[in-house]
Amino acid sequence: MMGTTEVHRLGELSHWDCWLLMKRIAFHGRSEGNYKKLHDIGEKIATKCKGLPLAAKVLGSLLRSKDTKEEWESIFDSEIWQLEDVKIKLFPHLSLSYNELSPAMKRCFSYCAIFPKDSEIDVEKLVRMWMGLGYLSSTESTSDLELRGKEYFNNLKMRSFFQDFVEYDGRVYCKMHDIVHDFARFLMKTKSQDPDRTIDARIDESFQAYDPSLVSQVKVYRSLVRPKELPNELFDYVTCLRLLSLGNSWWQDIPKGMENLIHLRYLDVSGHRLAAQVLQSICKLYYLQTLYLSYCALEEIPREIGYLIHLRHLDLSWNFGIKELPESMCNMHDLRTLNLAHCESLSKLPEGIDRLVNLRHLSVDSTENLCQIPRGLEKLTGLQTLRLFHAGKGWSKLGYLKKLDQLSGSLELRIKLHGREDVDEALKAELKSKEHIESLTIWFFDEMGRTGEEVLVRNAIIEALQPPPNLQYLRILEYQGSRVPSLTSLNHLRVLHIQQCNYISSLGCLGKLPELEELLVWGMGELKFLGSWEFLGLAGDIDMDGSKASSGVVVRFPKLKKLDFSFCPRWEVWEDITQEEDSSGTVSVMPYLRELRINNCGLMELPHQLLLKASSLEHLTIEDSVHLWERYEEHKGPGRRLLSHIPHVRVSFVRQTPY
Repeated sequence: MMGTTEVHRLGELSHWDCWLLMKRIAFHGRSEGNYKKLHDIGEKIATKCKGLPLAAKVLGSLLRSKDTKEEWESIFDSEIWQLEDVKIKLFPHLSLSYNELSPAMKRCFSYCAIFPKDSEIDVEKLVRMWMGLGYLSSTESTSDLELRGKEYFNNLKMRSFFQDFVEYDGRVYCKMHDIVHDFARFLMKTKSQDPDRTIDARIDESFQAYDPSLVSQVKVYRSLVRPKELPNELFDYVTCLRLLSLGNSWWQDIPKGMENLIHLRYLDVSGHRLAAQVLQSICKLYYLQTLYLSYCALEEIPREIGYLIHLRHLDLSWNFGIKELPESMCNMHDLRTLNLAHCESLSKLPEGIDRLVNLRHLSVDSTENLCQIPRGLEKLTGLQTLRLFHAGKGWSKLGYLKKLDQLSGSLELRIKLHGREDVDEALKAELKSKEHIESLTIWFFDEMGRTGEEVLVRNAIIEALQPPPNLQYLRILEYQGSRVPSLTSLNHLRVLHIQQCNYISSLGCLGKLPELEELLVWGMGELKFLGSWEFLGLAGDIDMDGSKASSGVVVRFPKLKKLDFSFCPRWEVWEDITQEEDSSGTVSVMPYLRELRINNCGLMELPHQLLLKASSLEHLTIEDSVHLWERYEEHKGPGRRLLSHIPHVRVSFVRQTPY
């Protein structure tokens, strides 16, 4: 439904408010003595803000890097405040910060003018654009260009040149304030009038008839980003290009002559139909460093792609028809990133993958048919991203992960269980040594029976898969063993999901996890009894290990905010804490719990003393749990009054199934 939104225009800030905003940024982390020394000159500088919040942010960010009173005074006395040719009144504040940048960072900043106002900027792509344009190059080794680009970006970010940061699926996006964008455009216009900036562009005169802003891009930056039209002769006009981004225009064909762009370092033709001839032309762009070919409906990658030996980033994602990759790709020794996400037909990687010695990111999300990765993977010891890995009989081996200790972010393991050999492979994987992994999903595909030996194998493999110590998110799916692994060493774990583990009858001492905020227990068919001793780690007012908290108060689930039990049909008893434990003041349980949901469970009664302890509980939802519905129904339930301390209670019953 569409509607109108009332826009509130913020007026100018008072001098005092500008000073408060500016000093909050400028004095962050400074000592009291430093504050006293710089306070008076700081108040004077705040008068230069002219009531503009962005000016206060920019000046505060600039001053944060200045430690002496003399440096602050030089900013206040700067002649830039007197310049006549600065068109927009905020430009002096931006110019002060801009003038302190290195020449390379100045180029990086002003280049951002090519993006439309208010557009989201993909930070990763931006750094690769800078790299393609040569802004990150130096006489030093090129191996850390991306790292240098990130440092440049963080420097610009610290100066408040970027804002509105969001993260989607591990990628960071940002925007530029309109006035900052105007400043970047001002710089672009100034440079486009400088003959020293355009002398090497050598553009065919007929191209001047096109969009002036695009002509300026080509002249000043040797780049072309999302032109509104693609004339057939385009690549005859702009052979000087180092960067070409055509955006997603599925209805447009790529003009011929791509091979003429011999200086090209960055090419994005995502979402375009690529004729075989165009794809062959791309493979002749010898100096390419970044190539985006996502959503191009590709079914086959030509072996000639192996000629692109300078390529560092290759994106082939969302090409559903690709079945395999040519062995020649292993010639790309500089390749850092290979994105194959959502290549649903892909079933094979090149056998020589171990030759991609610089590979850092291998994205294979949603590549369901890619169950076998060559053994050479184990030699890629610098690999940082591998979100999905299949292991087990007929698939890859878990032991391939042994030396991949730089893996970070998220990892999903899909493990086909067949027998004792799986335990050996789990031990070889040494998951515990992967200190940079923060999110782990373990999904079991069980092909074993229910003999005593096979149950022991299952329990052994879950213990062998000791999770990394810095894990924040853990999800265990379809594990058919009888117990949850010991997790008490996971001091950073914030989210735990245990799903469709039908034979687990005990959850262990989860109450001891100090940072756990969300616990979801789903589809545990054998769970019948949840006792305070094991679940909370309590025996009366004493820990199971016999110790007490130093304050004399034992706290269990100290940070839990959300608790969800669903589809546990045989779970009937949730043991309450005793009145003695409640009244003694030695036990604190779930002090920050906000939401409790019980769905499709056989539970007979809620643990009321425990819920009274959960003093922050605001939302209780009971769904399709017949015994609880009968007891706590709003108008008829005899136990409803026992829930009166909970602000929002919803009890409903509509029979559902978990599948």
